[in-house]
Amino acid sequence: MANERTDDPMLDSFQQWQLGLALLFVLSLAGTVGAMTLQMLEVPYGGGIGTVGGALLAFLAISYWYYGR
Repeated sequence: MANERTDDPMLDSFQQWQLGLALLFVLSLAGTVGAMTLQMLEVPYGGGIGTVGGALLAFLAISYWYYGR
């Protein structure tokens, strides 16, 4: 019964928001790991590059998710 298909638009919208929040969490985590890795490798400005890159990646993914659906 839990797998019954309903055409309730609120449920679909809620699931889309759950997906978006999960995507934001995963991408921010990936950006943090990237920044820490670049900093550990002693890349000049590695922490800043990783942080900005992770934030940009998260912004692009969220924009695609929000406007592309």
